Amino acid sequence: MNIDDVDVDILRSLEIRQSMSHISKFYFNHDDREYILISYKGLAMFIDISNPYKPKYISRLLGYDGKWTDIRYINDHIYIK
Repeated sequence: MNIDDVDVDILRSLEIRQSMSHISKFYFNHDDREYILISYKGLAMFIDISNPYKPKYISRLLGYDGKWTDIRYINDHIYIK
């Protein structure tokens, strides 16, 4: 899938120099903020997109094995497979 295949307006972009395997958007009720979680080989990256004009890198999670990753957000929990 590429960005031209989905119905979105691009307000700002981040440069990521790896092939991504999954992107999930979620709304965290505890702080009223929106986030995306991007995964690729051995890494998951958390980005705050509450202000779509200024996406903010929050953190990354290292150390899981595998080439491709699946992410799910269920009941205020994030599952990375």
